[in-house]
Amino acid sequence: MSVYEIGAILIRILHRQNAQQKYNAKHICQIHKSKGNSCRDNENETSTG
Repeated sequence: MSVYEIGAILIRILHRQNAQQKYNAKHICQIHKSKGNSCRDNENETSTG
């Protein structure tokens, strides 16, 4: 296994974790909205439920 292959695998894992975190944040946000609380969909905009 070359250094490039190892790097590519690490990048793939990091991307997957990042996508999972974004999904989790959105899911938590939807739970808050269903309870009538405000939440942040992403870093840039604030949404109110």
